[in-house]
Amino acid sequence: MDNYSVKIRPEVLVMLDVIYENICERSIDDSVAEDVIAAIEKSILSLRSFPERGSNVTNGIYANQDYKKLVVKSHLIIYKVLPEQKQVVIVFVKPEKMNI
Repeated sequence: MDNYSVKIRPEVLVMLDVIYENICERSIDDSVAEDVIAAIEKSILSLRSFPERGSNVTNGIYANQDYKKLVVKSHLIIYKVLPEQKQVVIVFVKPEKMNI
């Protein structure tokens, strides 16, 4: 399979910082937050080789628009595959229970 490039929108980087800070506030050990962020980043980077691995988004504002989602450590990664450009665009990362 061809490798895709992964583009992470700037607001996603802000979301990852917020997720990190929120976990640190609830946990005694910052390594918990580091583990969650590392798992999210690993899953995002795995989309280079397996861009279609997520399931289609079926509810919320990204529903029925060819967006895909992955669930990683109770967090949703929302992304779009652009096959013509061989690119995956990460558009949103959030705790799974948070509404979008």
